[in-house]
Amino acid sequence: MLVAFAVSFASLLFTGEGSRFLGIGVALILAAAALHNLVAARWSAVRGAVLLPQDATTAVVATGLAAILPAVAPEASGGTIILYAGICTAIVALAMLLLGSLGVGGLVRFVPLPVVGGFLAGTGWLLIVGGAGLATADFSWDPVLVLSLAASAAVGLGLFMLLRSHPRVAVFPLVLGVAVVVFFAVLVVTGTSLEEARQLGLLPSARVGEGGRLSSLLTADWSVLGRGIGGLISIPFVATMALLLNVTALDVMRGEDSDLDRELRIVGWTNLATAPLGSPAGYHALGPTALTFRLGIQSRVVPVVAAAACVVAALTGPLLIGLIPTPVVGGVLIFLGLGFMVEWLYDRGRQMTGPEIMVMVTIVGLVATVGLMAAVVWGMLAAVILFVVAYSRLDPIRSIASGRERRSTVDRPARAAGHLEEAAASIRLVELQGFLFFGSCHGLVDRLAAMIRDDVEVEVLVVDFRHVHGADSTALAAFVRLARVCQESECHLILSGVPTRLQPALGATMEAAAGSWTETVDADHALEVAEERLLDGLESATPACRNLFGADLWSRLVGRMERIEVAADEVIIEHGATSSGLIAVDTGEVVTEIPAPGGGWKRVRRSGAGTVVGEMSIYRFGGRTARVRTTESSTLYRLDAEAVRELERSEPDTATELHRVLAGILSERMAHANEVIQSLLG
Repeated sequence: MLVAFAVSFASLLFTGEGSRFLGIGVALILAAAALHNLVAARWSAVRGAVLLPQDATTAVVATGLAAILPAVAPEASGGTIILYAGICTAIVALAMLLLGSLGVGGLVRFVPLPVVGGFLAGTGWLLIVGGAGLATADFSWDPVLVLSLAASAAVGLGLFMLLRSHPRVAVFPLVLGVAVVVFFAVLVVTGTSLEEARQLGLLPSARVGEGGRLSSLLTADWSVLGRGIGGLISIPFVATMALLLNVTALDVMRGEDSDLDRELRIVGWTNLATAPLGSPAGYHALGPTALTFRLGIQSRVVPVVAAAACVVAALTGPLLIGLIPTPVVGGVLIFLGLGFMVEWLYDRGRQMTGPEIMVMVTIVGLVATVGLMAAVVWGMLAAVILFVVAYSRLDPIRSIASGRERRSTVDRPARAAGHLEEAAASIRLVELQGFLFFGSCHGLVDRLAAMIRDDVEVEVLVVDFRHVHGADSTALAAFVRLARVCQESECHLILSGVPTRLQPALGATMEAAAGSWTETVDADHALEVAEERLLDGLESATPACRNLFGADLWSRLVGRMERIEVAADEVIIEHGATSSGLIAVDTGEVVTEIPAPGGGWKRVRRSGAGTVVGEMSIYRFGGRTARVRTTESSTLYRLDAEAVRELERSEPDTATELHRVLAGILSERMAHANEVIQSLLG
């Protein structure tokens, strides 16, 4: 196979007057292939990978040479071919080294599986066509060559069926050995000599080492290289993309991930070394590597054997090449192509959706008509469109809850809490998720606008962005429309938890809706603002602890409690402290905070006058799980655990009433937590 590839690639490059150097060209390509495989055996992370000069890069070089060679003198044709091919390979090498050093090779991981599958199935089609073309001398329908095509098809189909039903290593060499014996037996029976078989196209006709004089290769026409500028520009993209796709495809086959940047650097250095040979750029070959993988072989010995085969072929010349039956080589190519197409279009296709299968089939069709790279580019575009369509169907709303189900962490006096219990249904908290873009945000705003207009009860709408990963400008602009709808419906809009990276863009976009919305750091602060709007104008009762405990119980407790006056921003309970006991807030305000993951402190509760904090320490052992800090000058009453135990001994009835009050506070908080969980699960 390696020799057949080298002969076909050289035949594509050394055309016209350059055909005199075909033998030398084959030898140079084989030498480059040997070097590629020796490097792969030592440094490539893809164990068992075979590296070769490739058909894609050879085709690009051949296209450039087609524009160059007509203007080149016959005696300079061979040198010009090698010079141009070498420059192309050097440019590819530098591009690979640059990309590998920048660490961008992993971007190919974002190529969707249907595109990789279409690329592999398309490669399978090219292998089948290549095998058929090899068997028929580029589709010359001579009766003998038609029989040759039939023989290649039989070998390829036989290999495929046998290895699919009996995947054993011995099957492959056994079938090939039988095919070679049958081929030469037919030659003997029909009385066909080797030279006659070569003339009929049944055996290779290239003679490695034969052709023009080696000294003629030193003559090159530099002045015409500008005619091939198109190939010089396009070949880095073609080679780099093909390398990344090939390695990714091989990773899929073997179930492992390679370091793509490392492979880029390794192949880049190797191509730089082979550029003086005038060989097309090389990289991981899917066909030969897949052959070893299908035989269950992943060993660094494989590229060493491949390198040895290339060296032997270059040294022995016609002795080896001239005895390789063309139908057998074509059959192996057909076998590999069938494997790729059946695996992806049938085996793996059954696990994909209809649109994904359509992408793969279309890529194969484009590979057969317009070329491999154009098909992959189209496949990427189709995959992006499918992704956008599929993603737009995902619900950007994570949850919707009323103010009764999701409350702020603010502890309020009983009268205010009772009023909120009735009025909080007019608050709506909408949590968003994922990435917001034009495909999802238009429908989102329509839903929220309908909710506001249809439900006259909604007075405050909180839209939380905490679970939003990103948004485009079109999506953010939709919230201006939402703000205007809220203003028309006399519903106040609050945007909370906007990620830092989105705040400048959102702020600039929402300038058109100035005054009709507010922004808070998180949903808790947004709910606090919403609740304060509902409590605005409510006459507050006397802010005293006796309203929480009751006048009679408070009169019995106050003598056992320590009254303390604390200034603003003072820590009254340290996080992790071993102290125990509760603190009642008579005037002022305190906040309960826990350590934030990124440093600093996160508020988990705000407690105003007529509330209590730290009561859990009376019922559990261990250090304090949060710190408590005043936000303004406050009057507090402290009742420690020892005083509670003394109260239980001396005044059990008073202790029972105290525990009943604390149990009511704890149960209320537990009920609120359950409501939050239910709203999230629902």
